[in-house]
Amino acid sequence: MMRHWDRWLRNTPVLEGAPAHLKRQRLRRSVLWTTVSFAAMQFLRRVDIPASLTELEAPAPSPFHRVQRMVVAGVRRTHVVDLRVAEVQGALATIVLAPLLWNLLARWEYRVRGLSRWVGGDRHRAHTCFCGYVLAFSALREFCFSQAVAVTPAWDLSALTWRITAERALRALGFALYIAGSAISGAGFWRLGKFTYLPEYFGIFCDEIITSFPFNLFADPMYLGSALMHFGYALMHLAPTGLFLAVILSLAYWIAARLFEEPFMNKLYAQERKRRRARALRSAAEPETGIRERAVKGASGRAPAARAVGEPGRA
Repeated sequence: MMRHWDRWLRNTPVLEGAPAHLKRQRLRRSVLWTTVSFAAMQFLRRVDIPASLTELEAPAPSPFHRVQRMVVAGVRRTHVVDLRVAEVQGALATIVLAPLLWNLLARWEYRVRGLSRWVGGDRHRAHTCFCGYVLAFSALREFCFSQAVAVTPAWDLSALTWRITAERALRALGFALYIAGSAISGAGFWRLGKFTYLPEYFGIFCDEIITSFPFNLFADPMYLGSALMHFGYALMHLAPTGLFLAVILSLAYWIAARLFEEPFMNKLYAQERKRRRARALRSAAEPETGIRERAVKGASGRAPAARAVGEPGRA
């Protein structure tokens, strides 16, 4: 059983380029984060949070009875998030497909240079086209997300005596998350510049590792910023559907970054470092060879004759 598992780990495109122990660790974490995410999605889908909070104001003989009333009041027979709505289905599809498709397209470019051949062999132009596709699909995803939030019901806080305070607090928290996510994501784009959106798959590498903000604090600032922006947008609109979709988006980002992009990127940079070292050794050896050839030519008055492979030297 373990031999089959190890063979699958070696051959799978998931975590390509990573050692076996790192693959096991990442897969265990993926299972953990997937479980937590699905639990959060089920909570947001089934629990009416405002209805549960109304029980905080009602008298109860004990904290246990209060929690019991909150659970009974919050869990609804009908789902808070209705997955049958077309806008929600469209948002789900674009959220899941966005990182999947651009990773598949980038891997296709790396394997067969399909985009580069399509634009005449220019890898920089191919990467520009790829960036345009990613931005266009991301814009489509944002549109579907906003439509799903707009057509689905928001939380009804009218039963709370502190409704105004709760609404203002949630909207303020959402606005803060949206601004923080925009700042983190924008700073990441600013630092990367032309190296945004998987340029390594196109043979375009950074000369040095970027260690300034936000990369000194976050491993994937653009993904983190985007997730915070979606959570903030959902809270500003008091939309449980938006929070549900934001959880799915965060999980999709985590899987794309940790299982596909990061290990493969490390593999590509390791190969690039080897190529650069080999080029440096060749360039360091070429001047010495040229000096020796010029010395021999100066001593004999003519260049040394080429010798066939295996021909013995003359005394």
